[in-house]
Amino acid sequence: MVGAPVDAFDALFDINVRGNFFTLQKGLPLLNEGASVVFAVGAAEVLGAAMTAAKGALPPLMRSLALELAPRRIRVNAVSPGMINTPVYSKMGVSPEMLDSRARGVPLVGAAADIAEAVAFLASDAAGYITGDNLTVSGGMGVHSNA
Repeated sequence: MVGAPVDAFDALFDINVRGNFFTLQKGLPLLNEGASVVFAVGAAEVLGAAMTAAKGALPPLMRSLALELAPRRIRVNAVSPGMINTPVYSKMGVSPEMLDSRARGVPLVGAAADIAEAVAFLASDAAGYITGDNLTVSGGMGVHSNA
């Protein structure tokens, strides 16, 4: 996607970066002290350089917002899911074969419900001391590279 048109590049940043930032900005007056915000970072590498850059902007944004909102005890975290087969991949032109090849070597196979559980945990009181963190929920993607 290096050859992505400017409007496609801008759309990815509009959705992923501006969308998260301005949605939080608009919703902030509705959040009580001690609330929790969770961004979904996602596995973007398979979707090209522009998507990887857009998703890559979210962790530093999340950390900055965690510092900014800490005085109100609002926790801001992110979840980085591994390769979860959802309809969005096919809509973006990722074939089932590409997903299968990326999933080889990943010890566990996950479902969208696994990611939802991680988000629910970060939003819960059980994660009351967690802020500014990016929880990777990937079924062990990358464990071989850390050996």
